[in-house]
Amino acid sequence: MMLSICAARLRTRLGRVPASIFRTQTKRSLSTGKPTSNSKLYVAIAASGASILAALWWLNTTRDDVPYLENVSTEHLLIEPGPDEEQVSRILSQDSQSFLGRDVAGITRYYCAQLASNNPCEDRLIHGKFDAPWDDAKQWMVWAVFDGHVGSQTAELLKNQLLSFVRHDLSKLKSLSNTGSVPETFIQRAINDGFVNLDDSIIKSASRVGQSEESLKDKVKKLAPAWSGSCALLSLYDPVTGIEVSRAFGDGQWKWSLDFQQDVQRRSFGPAPLTPKYDVRTPPYLTAESVVTSTKIDPTKPSFLIMATDGLWNTLSSQQGVDLVGKWLESQAAERTNNKSEPAYDSFDFGHFWKGVHWRFVEKRTTIQDDNVAVHLVRNALGGDHHELIAGRLAFSSPFARRVRDDITVQVAFFGIPGLKKR
Repeated sequence: MMLSICAARLRTRLGRVPASIFRTQTKRSLSTGKPTSNSKLYVAIAASGASILAALWWLNTTRDDVPYLENVSTEHLLIEPGPDEEQVSRILSQDSQSFLGRDVAGITRYYCAQLASNNPCEDRLIHGKFDAPWDDAKQWMVWAVFDGHVGSQTAELLKNQLLSFVRHDLSKLKSLSNTGSVPETFIQRAINDGFVNLDDSIIKSASRVGQSEESLKDKVKKLAPAWSGSCALLSLYDPVTGIEVSRAFGDGQWKWSLDFQQDVQRRSFGPAPLTPKYDVRTPPYLTAESVVTSTKIDPTKPSFLIMATDGLWNTLSSQQGVDLVGKWLESQAAERTNNKSEPAYDSFDFGHFWKGVHWRFVEKRTTIQDDNVAVHLVRNALGGDHHELIAGRLAFSSPFARRVRDDITVQVAFFGIPGLKKR
């Protein structure tokens, strides 16, 4: 048997491997009967390290059955074409949801949709009801979107813990609620405190880890939520007080002192994830101090809330988003027809992503064909009825997708609008 190439590589890189291991594994993996003196192994190498990987596979494989590889045609390459119109709709809708607001007064229905550009997606979202901070017998609603960057670690942590931090600070106002309504400014301050307290916890705990004697693997995992970053948009709905909206988070390199960052880099032997990407000279520059506003909601009058990461707002203005939701609502009230003629567009090529075809939302490309209003916003943000434009954007996968679209996460909640049914 011709095993000299792989055996030589293994001896060089891993130390000498007993010949008996090769003999045993070769008999189990490469033969269906007795090995003969004519048995041969052919190795083709297209990259360094290929042969050692093959040898390691033999050493680690424990299954007795060998997979059978079907013969395929060599007349043409088996490459999947770009998405057709049905596939576009399936891609846009695969991570969408719709919920009926049964138990929280004033909420008719809300919708969610998410479309990844990065792999995995760096956006996160939460939604649902929870016990009111100072009255367990009542319930509030929460919607939040987290736009992660430099990874999803910070956004994931916010998804799991931001609401708990905010609720903790809101619960401190319980004594005030016993004397009547809680002042709006107190609520806003408590929400902001929840933001700042969580961010302080992220940054300070990472500082302790960075200067500890923990193993490198544990340091890397524990530093990730502080080294990564995320914006945060949080909405709390109190069926009696209103909506509180706030945002912001993470990015330790903009908050830690320069001395600390250099110390962590030195202790961690300078791995790329812990090396500052920018020329940071006099931090801190950022804070998680949030901007909090309040809006009164009259459940007897129609209104809605749009929350989205910048993957949507990169292509839509706020007013365009509102107008698109309005048109979607009008279509819900009327019988939808499919007699609209197909729009005619000029021939399309890759160059149109950067010139020739406007990459932002164009009103004349508006289309209404989705039952989920969040999907409706995503579709129109990416190209509307211009199938080639939207299909072209969806045809790109990570990491190239970032050139034509960002991660997109959208939530839309309706108040005081009866008759919204899940089609």
